[in-house]
Amino acid sequence: MLLSYRSVYKTLDDLNQDEMRLAGLRINPVTNISSTVTYSNNLKIRKIKDVKAEPTQVSGLPAQPRITYISWSPDDSKIAFTNTTATGVELWVIDVATAAATRLTDANLNANMGMPYSWYKDNKTLLVRMIPVSRPALIDSKKDLPKGLLFQ
Repeated sequence: MLLSYRSVYKTLDDLNQDEMRLAGLRINPVTNISSTVTYSNNLKIRKIKDVKAEPTQVSGLPAQPRITYISWSPDDSKIAFTNTTATGVELWVIDVATAAATRLTDANLNANMGMPYSWYKDNKTLLVRMIPVSRPALIDSKKDLPKGLLFQ
């Protein structure tokens, strides 16, 4: 069993993030994740068969984690999750047997439309949506002035 912990309220920093509104979506243009997502800040694993045992703290979690999109592998041997940093979204994996977390990617996942990865049936491979390196910056509608019409 995976136990996730979160704060009751969003932080002031979370509430102060920029937000783009596009067709019902609320997107943070810096991190490329929904601005309405709720983050967990700690993970622990507990063996279901051993009811009296204390949960095991997952080691190797990022400093000040902002965890979302948690998903078990098909054989329940691994758990993937995303961590949102100040610049983007990273992909991490926990080995359930050792309760150790490892970062797989830099902060370049595209979580604008929800879950940015999927497990393959081999329990080792993930299909990941990433931001292209050559992608232009998103347009900030607050700073972009209308071009107007040219009459000749």
